[in-house]
Amino acid sequence: MKVAAQIRNTIERIPESQPFGYADLGIEANDFYSAAKALERLQRMGL
Repeated sequence: MKVAAQIRNTIERIPESQPFGYADLGIEANDFYSAAKALERLQRMGL
C-alpha cells in the first residue's frame, strides 16, 4: 500500500478532535518525507 493511502486509512479511524503524530500513522522513518507531503495534500483537500 502506498504511504498516502495508508495515512488516509489511518486518519479516517482517528477521532477528529484527537491529535496524532507520525508514530500513530505506522509510517517507517524512511517514509517521513512522503508522509509529510501526503499529509499536506490531505490538509489542502480539507481532510
